[in-house]
Amino acid sequence: MTEPSSPPERRPVLIVCISKRFGGSDVRVIELAEAMAGERPLTVAVFAGSKLEERLDALGVDTLPIERARSDGRISLDLRQAARRLGPGVVVDAHNPQSQLWSTPAASAAGAPLLFTVHSEYRQEHEDRRRSIGYEAVLRLGALAGATFLAVSPSVRDYVARLTPAPRRLATIANGVGIPDRPVDPPDEAPFTILTAGRLEPIKGHATLLEALASGGPGLADARVRIAGEGRAHDALEAQAARLGITDRVDFLGFCEDVSAEYERAHVFCMPSLSEGLPYALLEACAAGLPSVVSAVGGMRELLTDGETGVLVPPSEPAALAAALERLAADRAQSRRIGLAGRALVEARHDVRVTVAQTAQLYDALESWVTGTGGPPP
Repeated sequence: MTEPSSPPERRPVLIVCISKRFGGSDVRVIELAEAMAGERPLTVAVFAGSKLEERLDALGVDTLPIERARSDGRISLDLRQAARRLGPGVVVDAHNPQSQLWSTPAASAAGAPLLFTVHSEYRQEHEDRRRSIGYEAVLRLGALAGATFLAVSPSVRDYVARLTPAPRRLATIANGVGIPDRPVDPPDEAPFTILTAGRLEPIKGHATLLEALASGGPGLADARVRIAGEGRAHDALEAQAARLGITDRVDFLGFCEDVSAEYERAHVFCMPSLSEGLPYALLEACAAGLPSVVSAVGGMRELLTDGETGVLVPPSEPAALAAALERLAADRAQSRRIGLAGRALVEARHDVRVTVAQTAQLYDALESWVTGTGGPPP
C-alpha cells in the first residue's frame, strides 16, 4: 500500500515593505499577509506609524515596526533578528528599493533565501535621476547576492531581465484583486464624472488629465474629475487647476481608505501615467465594471485591448486623452460594454486568490530553486 505523501512544507516568511507612502506594493503585501498569516509563521516589517502598519494591525498580522530613518543601516540588523526569530527555512521577501537594500545583508547573515518583488521600472518611476540610478544599483546588488526576482507584470519582468545578470531566477506573478459580486451601475445623471486614483506624483500623469479636462470639447464642458490619493504633487496640481480655471470641477479627495464607494459615482476611470507596472487601482476599477481610459504604457498596455476591454491613449497627450473621454461620454452603451469586458478580463486572469496561491508556492519552492535541487515554480 502506498504511503500518503506528506503535505508541502509551509516556510516562514519575513515580508519587508518599509515605505512611508501607501501604494501598490502595500496593497499586495496586505493581500499576501492577510491570506497567509494563519497558514505559516509570518512577520511584515513596516515603518512605524505608516498606513501599512495600521492596516496590518487591524487585520491582526504580526508586524515589525521600524523606527529608524531609511538611511540607517541598523535596519538590516533589525531584519536579521526578525528573520532568525521566525526560524529555520525563513524566506525574506522585499518589496521596494529601501526594503531590498537592507534585506540583502540581513538575509545573507540569517542564511535565508532572498526574494525581490519588483513592482515597477525604477528608472521610469522616479523623477530624480540619481535616486533612480541608485535604486537600479540595489537590484544589481541583489542579483550579485543571489536574490530571486519576482515581477508583477511581463513589462517589469523584461525590465529586470535587462538590468540584472540573473534572469534564470526570475518569476512573474501578476497582481490580483477581489472580484465584487456585481458590477457597478453607471450613474444616469450629469455631470460626467472621471475618477482617478493613485499617489500624487508627476509620474502618475494627473497634470495631463487636468489639461485634458480644461481643453476638451463640448462633451467635457461640464465634466468633473475626482482625484483619490495624496502625495508631493498636491499643491502643484491645485495651482494648475486654478490656472486652468477648472478648480470648481476638480475634487481632491485625499487618501481614501476604501475607493470602492467612488466607483459607484463615476462614469469612467482614468489613469494617465507615464510609467506603470500593473496598478491595483486599475485592476480594482476594471473588476468593478468601470470603463477605463489609460496611457498605453507598461502593464496597462499589456492588460487592456484598446476599444475592447479599455481605451488606450499615448502618454502626455492631453488632446488624445480628452478625445477618448469625450467618446465614452457620448456613447454610454459602448462605455458599458467596455466596462463589462474589462471586468470579465480581470475576473478570468487577475483573481487575488491565484496571486496568493502562486506566491505561496514560490515561497515554499524558493530554496530548492535557488540551490538547483528543484525546478522553478510555474
